[in-house]
Amino acid sequence: MVEKGQTILEEVASQLPLETPIEEVFPPEDAGFQMIDTLDQTFGRQHGNVHRGLGKARIRDPSASSSRQRIEQVEMLTSEVAGLKE
Repeated sequence: MVEKGQTILEEVASQLPLETPIEEVFPPEDAGFQMIDTLDQTFGRQHGNVHRGLGKARIRDPSASSSRQRIEQVEMLTSEVAGLKE
């Protein structure tokens, strides 16, 4: 199976003339969205939210607990245990 990154590179390269030097290639402003669309078409849509940061986009499972929720759960269980000890 071809890796996702290689698939994207092949898709982009197929749209450029063969003699185009890399120094003359400027990505469009919506390149990130185009790459996501290419991945969606090639590998199917993944469920979750896409989070973009400095450099990498990742898909986060919406059902995953946030660290704040985990902290609240730990605090609640700690107080429950303290109540049981009394």
